[in-house]
Amino acid sequence: MKNIAIISEYNLFHNGHKRQIEQVREQFADEGCRVISIMSGNYVQRGIPAAMPKHERARIALLNGADLVLELPFPWSSSPAELFARAGVHIAQSLGGIDYLCFGSESGDSASLIRTAANLSDPSFIDAVKNAREEASHSGESYIKTRARVYESLFHDSFPRTANDILGVEYLRALSEQEQIKPLVIHRRGEESATKTRAYAAAEDITSLAEITPPETAEAYSRGLSLSPEAFAKLILTRFRLADAAELAAYADMSFSLACRMIGAAEKADSFAGFIERCATKKYTDASLRRAALACLFGVMAEHRSMMPTFTNLLAARKEGMHFLSEVRKTKTAAILSKLSQAAGLSEAAAAQYALSRKADSIYELISEHRMAEKPCFL
Repeated sequence: MKNIAIISEYNLFHNGHKRQIEQVREQFADEGCRVISIMSGNYVQRGIPAAMPKHERARIALLNGADLVLELPFPWSSSPAELFARAGVHIAQSLGGIDYLCFGSESGDSASLIRTAANLSDPSFIDAVKNAREEASHSGESYIKTRARVYESLFHDSFPRTANDILGVEYLRALSEQEQIKPLVIHRRGEESATKTRAYAAAEDITSLAEITPPETAEAYSRGLSLSPEAFAKLILTRFRLADAAELAAYADMSFSLACRMIGAAEKADSFAGFIERCATKKYTDASLRRAALACLFGVMAEHRSMMPTFTNLLAARKEGMHFLSEVRKTKTAAILSKLSQAAGLSEAAAAQYALSRKADSIYELISEHRMAEKPCFL
């Protein structure tokens, strides 16, 4: 029996996600496997609240093939790709017993992704990017573009441009720092995407949503379990309209000049998308601006994200998932919480991390108008 981890968001869960789980099971059909999803909580890597509460997304994953769903908590769930990947791999490794980390790739070219991961950790590349960033500080070039430009110039090789390949490279970099877990790359096929699911949901196009998602996703949306973006927009705009630039500059991904720009944008914007559009410059991607806004909202410092998570929440489990947890009970190094009261037994460091994550969850509950599930889903 092999244990396969998938770092996921399932925002929203679509047929491509289901197909990935099915492909994993096909690969290990002879010996059997368990699929353990390490899923973003109520905030996701694009720097926005999840379109549906974490427990509901976990339940849908369970109904479509996952054996166990654990949380990748905030603020790591809303961090840049490198930190998002490192935190997910850290949780997988801290469980003990995970054999493979499976991730999808648009290219499906494992050799190229492995080569890129190794190159990104090359000291000559790291120094070259640092020098290029200093030179580009006045040009307004974004970090992502600078890194890709330096990479292609130094190694005479193309740099990944697609979301899953970029994340895949970061997973490989994190995996290279340990020996326990091996990578399992699956070529991503099909036209489904989480972006499409959210667009259909926002347009209330249930027919199109149902065509690219399993029945449980469309059914949950029909029950009114999606998040209203208007409520989140008011929260963000209020935060920045009341803010002081010097205070905001201390948070992750922020600077004094960006803080001033965001405060000015909040005075004129009437939506979150409009706020980000007014903040935009060549130097920042929209996702980086959204992540910076979340950091300011919840008081996230750079050190909060650089310290790896020491806990995870149990969101959903099947019988095989519970068997896995029983097997790793004595070897795991991360606290696995299944109810709020267990937080009282955390170490001081873990308790501080949990408090920040719980604060973000309480705000999600407020703006979504849906009470968070207090217990995991068991099937």
